[in-house]
Amino acid sequence: MGVAGDWLLWLVDGMTFASRLKEYMYQADITVESLALETGYSETYIGRLRNGHQTNPTISFVESTAKVLGISPSTLAGWE
Repeated sequence: MGVAGDWLLWLVDGMTFASRLKEYMYQADITVESLALETGYSETYIGRLRNGHQTNPTISFVESTAKVLGISPSTLAGWE
């Protein structure tokens, strides 16, 4: 998928991936540092996604992060 396709994918529910990631991290009371430890992804990568500087998370990131946050990957991705 191209840039426009990626953008559409992550704006399906009217929220960006960054907005959803921030919200679900807040609800789970988990920090970037803790999420990095739990998922094995770097704090830099998570921070870039959380701040919207990177908008195309990997499927494995979505899956592992959703598991830590106690939600489905579809919820985190905005597909439901």
